Amino acid sequence: MVWSVALCDDLTVVSGDSRGKTCFWSGRNGTLADAYQTHAADVLAVCLGEEGEVAYSAGVDPCIFHFQVRQGMVAMCFTTCSLLCVVPYLLMF
Repeated sequence: MVWSVALCDDLTVVSGDSRGKTCFWSGRNGTLADAYQTHAADVLAVCLGEEGEVAYSAGVDPCIFHFQVRQGMVAMCFTTCSLLCVVPYLLMF
């Protein structure tokens, strides 16, 4: 199930789904251009930078992925993960 969608100026569609994947689609012909198994669980949000050359994905896990997007293709992928976000939540149970 797709939880989040963003549309780039060049018609590239970025989606985040319940399998933990961040996908990049060609909006011109509807084909999958690239897919990344970025998260351990659902990707709940994807968003774009102001210039449309940066995409971010965030999910249930404590990770944020940063993608450099150029002409509809992902040039680089970086991640930031922190257990500091998870520990207080786990201590509640």
